[in-house]
Amino acid sequence: MPAKKRPKVAQKKKDLSSWKKGMISLKEVNQNNLKGFDLDLPLGKLIVVTGPSGSGKSSLAFQTLYAEGQRRYIETFSPYTRQFFDRMDKPKVKDVHGIPPSIAIEQGNNVRTTRSTVGTLTGINDYLKILFAHTSDAFCPQCEEPIVQDSPQKVVQFALDKLSEKSVFICFEIPVPKEIKINDFFKFLSSQGYLRVVIEKQIYRTDESELFKGQINAPYVHIIQDRIKLNTSAKTRSRLFEAIETAFVIGKGKIHLVEQDFTNLWSFSKALRCEKCDISIKEASAGLFSFNNPIGACPECRGFGRTLGIDLLKALPDQDLSLHEGAVKPFQGERGAECQEDLIACAKIKGIDINVPFRKLSKKDKEWVLYGEKGDPEANWEIGLWYGVQGFFGWLERKAYKMHVRVFLSRYRSYTTCPSCRGSRLKPDALNFRIMGFNLPEVWQLPIKELLRIWNSQSAHNYFHKKEMDRTAHIMWEEVHSRLQYLNRVGLGYLTLDRSARSLSGGEMQRVHLTTCLGASLVNTLFVLDEPSIGLHPRDTDQLIDVMCDLRDAGNTVLVVEHEESVIRASDQLVDIGP
Repeated sequence: MPAKKRPKVAQKKKDLSSWKKGMISLKEVNQNNLKGFDLDLPLGKLIVVTGPSGSGKSSLAFQTLYAEGQRRYIETFSPYTRQFFDRMDKPKVKDVHGIPPSIAIEQGNNVRTTRSTVGTLTGINDYLKILFAHTSDAFCPQCEEPIVQDSPQKVVQFALDKLSEKSVFICFEIPVPKEIKINDFFKFLSSQGYLRVVIEKQIYRTDESELFKGQINAPYVHIIQDRIKLNTSAKTRSRLFEAIETAFVIGKGKIHLVEQDFTNLWSFSKALRCEKCDISIKEASAGLFSFNNPIGACPECRGFGRTLGIDLLKALPDQDLSLHEGAVKPFQGERGAECQEDLIACAKIKGIDINVPFRKLSKKDKEWVLYGEKGDPEANWEIGLWYGVQGFFGWLERKAYKMHVRVFLSRYRSYTTCPSCRGSRLKPDALNFRIMGFNLPEVWQLPIKELLRIWNSQSAHNYFHKKEMDRTAHIMWEEVHSRLQYLNRVGLGYLTLDRSARSLSGGEMQRVHLTTCLGASLVNTLFVLDEPSIGLHPRDTDQLIDVMCDLRDAGNTVLVVEHEESVIRASDQLVDIGP
């Protein structure tokens, strides 16, 4: 039997004409105050929506265009992924064609965490931590002298430049176990593949232990990895590099170059170590420069920069009083009477005027009153030295199991700068690394305008050129530079990267998000902005317009709800919604 032919079902074709024409087409918009009108908007243009309050500007921009663009984009995800997004209602519009994925940058500040800063919002902190891990210079925390980390390449270059045509030993150290017999020690070295050992400037073979007569008094001996007569030939360079690299591995990052007659010795270390102060510091890593990472966050404040503790200034509410008149308030009750007597007696011995208002005392004398003499406060009290207001509170903290003591201490508690990291949020290890003389918290604390000036300076270019940055570091440097430029162009040059996001105004937050979008280099996207010029000085409005034009020129559609005349005049299309 002949097969039956299936009837053809007419398929509804999707209307792609709006997209092909480069238009966003809306049919019968009825969202809120909007009463059933049609509207076509060009793609890839700067569009301004204006009109009186209540006319429906936000209904068109955010509740229609943004909502539909975002809803359609989210529908492309799998059902599993969509469950993590908030449910978005379909706007009251009959038909929408040609709308791209959308991003809304509204006014308002919904940030609640104190961890969020301008640096984290813009992504600059992420780039800086990688840049510091790749290009920063290490400094000793005690003498503040640079710490040079040696590499096999540097040692090879030093040897060929300074010791050419000389015979040298490449050596590394091996510790000598206590109470071990010489014969057993030599056998152990021989079993590990070591052939020659240097003991008191004499060379012995490890397979001829009977030739060594005596005892090893030093805590370690030198093992000879190789003996090379240096010259500039490729074969010698290759052999020297291999010997040095192997010695670094076996010697745990430390090697020695020794002349054949033992007259000179040069030490090299791959570890970050200050030989002068005998201090080793932790190597740089991206996690070390992040206060959101346990590797780098201050353990006391956990990366917040502030702790809940005793505020010593609350203990001196009226600094116009002298020490004799009772400037230290906790010392005026029955509990602190003895401390007041100790303070007056020690101040007289110290030569501090007890009748002068506390405000007029020198900085050194104020610190003495607050923190006391150096050393343990308990020990200072026992020998009759001043233990400080801080020592008094420290003594009370040990009695905090009593209810009345906890009530008393609560009067002087507040959020104060972390005493351990002093507000930097990072561990002390992170402060040992600097770029152009600045450690990372110092970079965060610079105003963006000043930081951009330093980034553009000739000294910065010389610094990074001297470092011979790899591709990763070069990309990080460019990303930081571009985002600083965007922030400055939108009138936020007065902010610092460590400024808490919670303290930003709605307009500031919107412009910060705008620079983040610019840095992301998105294309074919609809950006919807809500009056970004609010709070800007007229001279900064032109820079804001340039930024929005850059966003448009990158291939995006920018729709702005705005009343500022200069922004309206700069638009490619104006939508004026009446009452």
